[in-house]
Amino acid sequence: MTREEYNTKSAELIAEIGAEQPDNGKISESLAELREAFQYEVTRAETAEKQAEELKSKNESLQAANMSLFLKSGEIIKQTEQQKTPEDRDKPFDFNTLFNEKGELI
Repeated sequence: MTREEYNTKSAELIAEIGAEQPDNGKISESLAELREAFQYEVTRAETAEKQAEELKSKNESLQAANMSLFLKSGEIIKQTEQQKTPEDRDKPFDFNTLFNEKGELI
């Protein structure tokens, strides 16, 4: 039920209750429709809240896994740097070693 439908149904219900000869059947029908719409919206909100919590949980686990991989990659780089001899660390990198005789990237 849209907001406009709700407002229309509520106005009809109020008008019927305020009438000199209220139609109890029409009042009951309107109340039943409003009750059904309310139950539908509550169920929809609960489902959306549950899905949001699940997504939040998945997001947190992905962030933790991502941080773990990030820290592991930092450790690998540190180990690679430590394995280099002091001569390798001080020697400037020669970009020509990246290419073959034809100038293609190796």
